[in-house]
Amino acid sequence: MSLLAVGGCGKQTQPAPRNTDVDPPSTFPLSQPQQEAPALARLNFRWGDATSELIAIVQRLPPEDRLAVGLGALATGVDIYGARVQLTNTGNVPLRIFPQNILIHFGGETTEVYTFPHQLFLRPTILQPNDQVEGVVAYSARMDIGAAIRLGSGEMSYRDPTILVTYD
Repeated sequence: MSLLAVGGCGKQTQPAPRNTDVDPPSTFPLSQPQQEAPALARLNFRWGDATSELIAIVQRLPPEDRLAVGLGALATGVDIYGARVQLTNTGNVPLRIFPQNILIHFGGETTEVYTFPHQLFLRPTILQPNDQVEGVVAYSARMDIGAAIRLGSGEMSYRDPTILVTYD
């Protein structure tokens, strides 16, 4: 603390005491608004063969429907196969999931999958962050391609340019 001379009388005074009970003004607000994380649409896609599940469903069909499926395969050389898919929302926004966005690839060929009105099949849904959905999808392929895919030679993908998809 310094002493100041006032006038010529030699009287010395001290500067006014500083109020130390009040914090100095801050250049930053005391509470910063929290910044929202950017919207991130991410989906993890897993799949495996489910043809045996599909066969079990077909076996429960009425005999005439089973016969139609079998004759169709013999007449066209195209059979129906199944895959079980598991989709997990790994982003931070809800995702609209549509089974028709799933594709199966073998060599240079690509085909869409389809579903049936049965509880085991994947349905369109809205998948919340950190939630997952699982279900069977079906696809038609020549018997040789279907057998190769069942043995692990094919790939599946999810087609939606607004979603970043990772595959397991």
